[in-house]
Amino acid sequence: MHRALENFRSFNGKNKAKQAALGYLVQHFMNVSDVIQLEQVFQELDTSGDGTLSAGELLEGYKRFYG
Repeated sequence: MHRALENFRSFNGKNKAKQAALGYLVQHFMNVSDVIQLEQVFQELDTSGDGTLSAGELLEGYKRFYG
């Protein structure tokens, strides 16, 4: 399995420290257009529209974007 998928699998979205770190990175290292693009990709991956990405949504998105 591709390393990116393993990284997604190991990421626990409920972990407050990881959420804080991700928020910091987005706020300090991404410009507005990067954030907008990231939000658009997230919305494309979130096919259920529930605001979270399931393993199935991640796998389908990975297949769609990377074959």
